[in-house]
Amino acid sequence: MNKQEQQDWKRYIQGELPEHEREAMDKRLLEDQEALESYLAVLEHTSDTGLRDAEAFEKQVMSHIEHECKKLQSSSSGRNIQFKKWLNHKLVHYTLAASITLLFLSTGVFDRMLPGQLNVDSDDKQPYSEQMVRKATHWLDEIKPDPNQFHKSIKR
Repeated sequence: MNKQEQQDWKRYIQGELPEHEREAMDKRLLEDQEALESYLAVLEHTSDTGLRDAEAFEKQVMSHIEHECKKLQSSSSGRNIQFKKWLNHKLVHYTLAASITLLFLSTGVFDRMLPGQLNVDSDDKQPYSEQMVRKATHWLDEIKPDPNQFHKSIKR
């Protein structure tokens, strides 16, 4: 077994080969007895060195996991705090209350809450809009000068 073949088997064991090369190695293992013996020799050699570094590897993985967890907690807690601050804002409460009220008004929820019909006085009162138009017209008439007085001042 040459050095290149050892490196290939080592990369195969560590999962560093591309898929097409890995499939070719799998096929060689099934068909070639010498390839299987080479693979087992490299595997034994690799597993011996792997056991020595297992504790270091475990510590490295655990520290990486802890670091990722802390990063996720800090980013999610930052978003969580911003969301809570946003929810405690008074404008949000007022907007939400107004939106719900408009929704209820538009769907007629308040109308259904009363057991009977609303009795509206249908007296022949003048509508408010007509009353306002008359008052505005009256004010404009008071402001507008009399046309007869305007002609008299021009003749002089």
